[in-house]
Amino acid sequence: MAIKIEFVNLIIPIEKINKSNFEGGFDALIKKYENLIGRAVWFDKHLFRIGWMDTWMIDGEINFWKDNGLVPIVKNGNDEYWSDLFAISTGINQFMTNCDWLEIDFRKNIVWLKGTDPYDIYPNPEFASHNYKYDDWKEYLT
Repeated sequence: MAIKIEFVNLIIPIEKINKSNFEGGFDALIKKYENLIGRAVWFDKHLFRIGWMDTWMIDGEINFWKDNGLVPIVKNGNDEYWSDLFAISTGINQFMTNCDWLEIDFRKNIVWLKGTDPYDIYPNPEFASHNYKYDDWKEYLT
């Protein structure tokens, strides 16, 4: 499954969220952002995405996750790679895209967890509604 990206995006594997210091893991995170599902917040079975229209807002979210035990960037020799999360912009201000756990299709503006099938793309128009709550998505995600 793939997640659409637009403007400025922070992508985090759900597995990393559940292993972080964020109390309650993914379930608590979705409840925190419940009113943004289908707008700024998208997720599939593997990835969580939050997005903004401006690049300046992503720094606070990266620092939040850093404070909760995730490692944003690691160095491998002279190269830097996104580690536990991934920031990407589809606009003029492109970010570094070195990430060994994520696949990107810039033509379709989608990302997906490496090794998974990108055929289904979220948000699917059938589910992209501002009125959905996390409980409405559980059956879709299992």
